[in-house]
Amino acid sequence: MTCRYFSSGEPVRILMAASAGAVITLLAPGLASADPPTAAPMWPVVKVYVAEADPGGDSAAVIPISAATGKPGIPIEVHVSADPALLAATPDGGTVYLVDQPSGTVTPISTVTDTAGAPIPVGSYPVAIAMTPDSRTAYVVDEGSGTVTPIDTATNTAGAPIPVGSSPVGIAITPDGRTAYVMSGVADAGEVTPISTATNPAGPAITLARGPNAIAITPDGKTAYVAIGSFFYGTHQELDPIQTATGKMGTPIPFANPYDLAMAPDGKTLYVLSTGPAGYGGTVTPIHTATNTAGRPIEVADQQSNPVGFAVTPDGEHVYVLVDSVVSCDGSVIPIRKAAGQAQPAIPAGGLPHLIAITPDGKTAYVVTYTCGAGSYTVTPIATATSHAGQPIQVRYATAITVTVTG
Repeated sequence: MTCRYFSSGEPVRILMAASAGAVITLLAPGLASADPPTAAPMWPVVKVYVAEADPGGDSAAVIPISAATGKPGIPIEVHVSADPALLAATPDGGTVYLVDQPSGTVTPISTVTDTAGAPIPVGSYPVAIAMTPDSRTAYVVDEGSGTVTPIDTATNTAGAPIPVGSSPVGIAITPDGRTAYVMSGVADAGEVTPISTATNPAGPAITLARGPNAIAITPDGKTAYVAIGSFFYGTHQELDPIQTATGKMGTPIPFANPYDLAMAPDGKTLYVLSTGPAGYGGTVTPIHTATNTAGRPIEVADQQSNPVGFAVTPDGEHVYVLVDSVVSCDGSVIPIRKAAGQAQPAIPAGGLPHLIAITPDGKTAYVVTYTCGAGSYTVTPIATATSHAGQPIQVRYATAITVTVTG
C-alpha cells in the first residue's frame, strides 16, 4: 500500500513502510525557496471499515473505525439490500467498494468524507472483487451471469461485462496489473480464464480437473496457484501451478482438502489452509515456490474445531489463522511464526471468529467475531508484536471488513 505525498514539485509515491518520515514543505508568500519553514510531518491515517447487514431491514451500513482511537465513526448508510457481502479498498486507500449480491451493485465510499456514492449496477450475484495495483480499475466477478464487470474508479462507471466460464467464483490480478485471472466451475469441472486489463478481452480458458477454491499469484507474476477439490469430491484434490507466460499447467501438487491460499510477500512461500477429512481439524502447510514442494504441515485445529480463514502479515513473519469450535461455540486466533515453523499459543477470540484484516504496517490484526447467545458482533484489534487482544469494538451483523491507509 502506498500513500501520495506532495513536495514543492510533482507528486511523489512513498512506500508506507517509509512514510512516517515523509514531510510536506510549503512556502509562505514572499519567502525565498532557499529558506523554507520548518517541515511538518504527515502521518498516514488508518481506518477499518466494517460492513453491517440489517436482517429484516431495507438498507445496509458501513462503519468506519479509527485505528488510532479504536472509536467507530458515524455509520455510512448504503441503500442497497440489507445483506452486503464484500468490502474492498483501492490500493491508494481513497475508496472502499461495497459489493451487494442481492441487488447486483457495487457502491463506492469515499474514505476522505466517509460518504457513499450511487450504487453501480454490475452483473447478477457478484461474489468477488479485485483492484488493479494502480487503483484505476475494479474487477467484479458476477457468478449469476458468468461475467466479470470492470469499473472505472475515476468515474465509478461500469464497462461492458466480460464473459468467462460458468459459475465464476474468484479473481486475482498480477502485480504488474496486466492480467486478471478468473476461476470458475463447479464440483466436477473448473477453469481459469485470463483477462487482459489493457483491452479487457478474455483469453483461452485453462482447464482444471475440479472446481476451484482459491487462487494466489506470486509477486513476480510468473505463477498462479489454484487450489481445487475437497473431501466431498474424492480424487483430484491438489494445488495447480499455472505458468502465466504460457498459460500452461505445471505438475499438480497433491494436497488433501485445500481450502484457502495466502502468498508470502517475498513470494518464496505459499501457505495452504486445509481442512480435515470430515471438514473438521485443519493445518497450514508452507509450499516452497522455487521447487513446488510442501513443508511440514502445522496443525491449527483439532477434530472439534474448524479453520475458517487466515492472513499473512506484510513482512511475511506471521500467519494468523481463525479457528472456531463446533462444541463450545467459541474460537481463537492461532499465530504461526515463520521462523519457528509452528503454531504459537492461541489468542481467545471471545466468540466465533470469521473475518480478519491486517494493517499495511503489520502491527495490528482486526478480527470480526460473533458472540453466541448474545447474537452480537465485535471487531477486536490484536497487537501482532505481543499477541495481545485490545478492547472489542461493538458492531451489528458484520459481513465484511477491510483496512485503508491515506495521508
